Amino acid sequence: MSGVPSVAALGPLRRVRVNVRSSSRVFLDNAPLFAAGAAFVVVLVLFSDHLSRGPHLFLGVSIGTVAAGLAFALPWRRLPPSAPTAVPLLGLLALGVLTAGNVPVAMLAVFPVLTLARSHGPLASALGVAGGMLVAWMPLIATPVAITSAHLPSLIILPLVLTTVAVTVARMDRSRQARSRLLAQRDGTLQQLLDDLVLEREMLEGILAALPAGVLVLDGSRVVLANPQVEHLYGPVDADAVHPWRVQNGVEDDDAPGSLAARAVAGEPLEAETQWWRDADGDRTAVRGTSVALPAPAGSRPLRVVLFEDLTEEERAIQRREDFVRAVSHELRTPLTSVVGYLDLVREGGEVPAELGELLGVADRNAQRVLRMVDDLAIASQLREGEVVLDDGLHDLGAIARDSLAGARYDAAVARVVLVDETDGAWPVRGDRDRLRHAVDHLVSNAVLYSEPGGHVTVRLAARIDGVVLVVTDEGIGIAEADQARVFERFYRAPEVMRGSRHGTGLGLPVAREIVARHGGEVHVRSRQGVGTEAEILLPCAATAAPAGELVR
Repeated sequence: MSGVPSVAALGPLRRVRVNVRSSSRVFLDNAPLFAAGAAFVVVLVLFSDHLSRGPHLFLGVSIGTVAAGLAFALPWRRLPPSAPTAVPLLGLLALGVLTAGNVPVAMLAVFPVLTLARSHGPLASALGVAGGMLVAWMPLIATPVAITSAHLPSLIILPLVLTTVAVTVARMDRSRQARSRLLAQRDGTLQQLLDDLVLEREMLEGILAALPAGVLVLDGSRVVLANPQVEHLYGPVDADAVHPWRVQNGVEDDDAPGSLAARAVAGEPLEAETQWWRDADGDRTAVRGTSVALPAPAGSRPLRVVLFEDLTEEERAIQRREDFVRAVSHELRTPLTSVVGYLDLVREGGEVPAELGELLGVADRNAQRVLRMVDDLAIASQLREGEVVLDDGLHDLGAIARDSLAGARYDAAVARVVLVDETDGAWPVRGDRDRLRHAVDHLVSNAVLYSEPGGHVTVRLAARIDGVVLVVTDEGIGIAEADQARVFERFYRAPEVMRGSRHGTGLGLPVAREIVARHGGEVHVRSRQGVGTEAEILLPCAATAAPAGELVR
């Protein structure tokens, strides 16, 4: 094997240049006639003693040679389309001259007839058949004799064969041309489809490359397509094998069960799942993965598309907002507490004129309102960071609701809203009393805030199999259906509310839900725009067999 040269050692292949003139179609079409005629003449000269055929042989060979030379030499592409018919016609003339000299070459007339029938249309085919007949009959025309049965092949059979050959070949040629046109049409259609597919693929690749999110298309565990953002997050793609896809240049959080990409390749569905990891500098990166199965024909495996969204900047922006909110709430709480304290001292320090006392009361109520807003901001931030520690005492939810109603009476009176208390009895629940009061306050204050003058706000308690329900119902403006899905988003306020005179922070319901969720409960809101809203808090019911005196009211 050592003597076998390598492919590189052979060097580049040489390109063969073909002489277009020597491979002229006209010459190649008539080559069978020229070859057969030349071979027949050579055999005749070598083995025939009929010298009397000399003049006819010389003239016929000369005409055939001229025809071959013309077929080889003339620039047929520059001549009219019918010009090439001259070559097979000259071939028939040469055969006629030879047969006139009793040279038995009549059967060679089939070659020019074939050429004329195949390439030059019906008229040329008819001329070829007529010429072939003349070639067959030439001996009888040149030397008239009595016709016998020996002349039948040349008189009938050969012309019939030539006619059959011409008709058959002409029909086949028309069929070939029709197929060629059909194939050319299909080829054009396929080429157009291919061009469209290439264009669509280029457009798709351009769109995917421009997307800020990573897009991964999977066929089972095989990667079909991945845009640059996927490789930026998870490294180079191996399309032929299951990619391990660990996080690049980072360490996953301790609770992360493998990278999202590796889990998607393994066939695990992803439903808007967010995963964090840390890089070498300690910075955290957040990616949210979602997988969707594409429709597939019956019996075939569907492709899966996985979308990876880099949420790092959004999460960092949220964190910056939380840090700002926490700092502002902390900085505002101290001076506000001082303001409220000094207002209380002034009001309780001695006799105050009625008009001044009323003004001090207004200032106190507004300071208390701002202080509650600051508390909401602080609690919202603490709840998000998991920094809230809840007590675990046994409390009466009815007493908490009644205290909340008492605290809302002034605002209800100003808004001319009637408060209805349906909280009779003791309703024991376990939890943090101050936090539960905070949650109930938000539901009651929202009901008062969004009620119309003369409306009613009703607070009632009821027992259910799964716990205790506190329901706050108002007859206010209600919530649009499009906004109901977002009422628990922090800082969200409906557009029509923001354009109105009712002010708020958009933290009431989110904070209430977080507090109740920490107590193992749920908050639900049902509303009809223009009719009113019903908000309910569901809390697990505490053990009813508590020792006397344990229930705190």
